[in-house]
Amino acid sequence: MNRMRHNKNGFTLIEILVVLAIIAGLATIGVRRINQTENLKTSVRRLSTVLKKTRAYAKLTNKTYRLVIKTDPKEADSYWIESSNKLHLIDPKAEDHFNKLSDKDKETAQKEFQPATDILSKPRTIPDEWSFELVESTGHPEGKKTELSYIYFFPQGVSEEAIIQITNKKKTTWTLYVHPLISHPEIFQEAKRLKDFSK
Repeated sequence: MNRMRHNKNGFTLIEILVVLAIIAGLATIGVRRINQTENLKTSVRRLSTVLKKTRAYAKLTNKTYRLVIKTDPKEADSYWIESSNKLHLIDPKAEDHFNKLSDKDKETAQKEFQPATDILSKPRTIPDEWSFELVESTGHPEGKKTELSYIYFFPQGVSEEAIIQITNKKKTTWTLYVHPLISHPEIFQEAKRLKDFSK
């Protein structure tokens, strides 16, 4: 009889509170994950728009532009755009040539590039939980992760072929593919390498 009475009375207040606490916890985790994904989507779209704009500006202004990507373990990764009136190289081996210059010549060549504030007024960061995992281009096909990486856009309306990987601690990776001839970068919700696009 006691059991039957207990079942008729339904759930106790404590049981209801426990269930509500579990639901609230799961909802919080879900919202956090959705927010992180939305933040990444927004950041990837913004970077894609910047790359498209940079290619257009290079052709319109007859300048060489480059995307600069900075990775830093102590703070959020960032990127910005630089331009040069003098360096109009389209040779994929241009970086090799640059690396062979003396330190003084390297410094002079670097000074030829100035921040392109007409495209980005200041460096832009990506969400803290994400980072630039890999930048691979025709100038750097080995795709090593370095503090500063570059992707070049030329006055002829073309760019270096390149991929930019963005990842988080859980190894969820998105890839931006910069085609040398197509103005709008392609976005993939998976890790890809430059060799995947040469097949």
